[in-house]
Amino acid sequence: VDSLNCTAANLMSEDGDTYNQIIYERIENGNHKVYLAEYDDYPNPGWTLNFISDGNNRNPNFGIDGGVSFEIIENNISRIKYSAYGTDQLRITENIQSNYKNPYVFSYPVPVSQADPETPFFVAFDTDSLVNNNEIFIKTFFFSSFDSLINISDMEGDDYQPKVAYMFNEDTVYVAIIWLHQNN
Repeated sequence: VDSLNCTAANLMSEDGDTYNQIIYERIENGNHKVYLAEYDDYPNPGWTLNFISDGNNRNPNFGIDGGVSFEIIENNISRIKYSAYGTDQLRITENIQSNYKNPYVFSYPVPVSQADPETPFFVAFDTDSLVNNNEIFIKTFFFSSFDSLINISDMEGDDYQPKVAYMFNEDTVYVAIIWLHQNN
C-alpha cells in the first residue's frame, strides 16, 4: 500500500475482504504525517491513499464505530485530533498546557434521539502533565459540545496507552478501557 518510512499502522476491516482501511504515520522530512489507505473491492478492486494531517503527529488509531484519533504535537504540547465519524470533520482539543497522549476514540453507536442523529462519545488518553505521575483520562463529548475531563486511573504509579473495547455479558454490552500500569 505504502512503503517509505511508514509506522504505527492500525487496521479496520468493515466488510471482510471487500472494504478495509489502514491509518498510519509516514515520516517525511522529519514530519510525522497521518495517512489513510482504503481498499474497496467495488467497482474496481484497489487501494486509495488519502493524506489526513501534516506536522508532528503520533499514534493514529481507529476507534470503535469508525472514529479516528491521533496525537498532534504543537509547541511541545500533545493535543488530540479526533472525529467520532471517520476522517470527516476532524477537530482538535483546546488543551494548551497539558499533554494528551496515545488517544483512542469511542463513539456509542446508537443515536440518543431522533432529532439529532449524533451520538455521545469520548477520547481516552494518557497524560504526563500531573506531578510525578502518568494517568489515564477520558474527555467526553456530547452533541459536539465539550462536557468533562475525568481521571479514570487515579492511582499510584504510571499508567499508559489506553485502549477501548466492548465486553459482552449475556444480553448486555459494556465498554471497557484497558491500559498499561507501571508495575504490571
